[in-house]
Amino acid sequence: ANENLMDLDIGLKFGSNSNYDPDGSSKIYSEKYFDGNTELGDDEYIQVTEKARVAVPVPDAEYNAANPADQDTSSSAGNRRVYKIMEISVWKSGKDIRFPKAGKYPFKTEKDGDDENKFKYAIGFDLSIKPLDKMLALAFTVNTTFGKSYPDANLNFGAEVTSEPVDGLNLEAAVDGKYDFNTTKFDWDTVFTAKYKWIGAGVYAASAGTEVGAGRTDIAVFAQFVTKDSKKDATNLVEGLDAGAYVGMYRLLATPRSRFPVFA
Repeated sequence: ANENLMDLDIGLKFGSNSNYDPDGSSKIYSEKYFDGNTELGDDEYIQVTEKARVAVPVPDAEYNAANPADQDTSSSAGNRRVYKIMEISVWKSGKDIRFPKAGKYPFKTEKDGDDENKFKYAIGFDLSIKPLDKMLALAFTVNTTFGKSYPDANLNFGAEVTSEPVDGLNLEAAVDGKYDFNTTKFDWDTVFTAKYKWIGAGVYAASAGTEVGAGRTDIAVFAQFVTKDSKKDATNLVEGLDAGAYVGMYRLLATPRSRFPVFA
């Protein structure tokens, strides 16, 4: 903070859990010779031939003459199939064949791409200033979190105004908001408080999408009594006494109420 510029404090923040460009999936094809002792990796594949029982289209006459055990009973007239043992080409990885027999094989490597949804980045800006010293102080922050895909982004902001017009009297108003580009919803909460020495009161409101709102926009009010044992603290009432009490009413707009919304 710069005391010569009304305690102006400015900050810029950057954050990331990765590089900006996640690796994509890739496949590379070639031929490779194995001597019988060369290991095939888990993400490496060779093309080999193996025998398999395969359903093959045949004329109806051949189908009727085939062994019933070889007939594909799910096929219909004019599109009959029977099972035959045939050699087919398949790709096998090191998980299937760790040390291939000696020979040259069609060869490929496969690599899964990074999950872009897990790559998050953030940028933020903070500003605080006291244009009228204790009479007026302002603070503002804005932050955004985003990924390579636009719908992953969200924008958060907060603002606070405080004032201490006389010793012991503190006034505060604050609001927080969040816009989610994925759901296209804006959620917010706000609080207003007034405290004079050992007593204080406030009003809190939150939108339906917040954890406090829990599905509906609602408000709460509170009052409190606080005294600190330190004479240097504005709330000091009785020397050596450190105590407090808090009473609040919440969900004042909710209907019907299953219980009286008071807590202390």
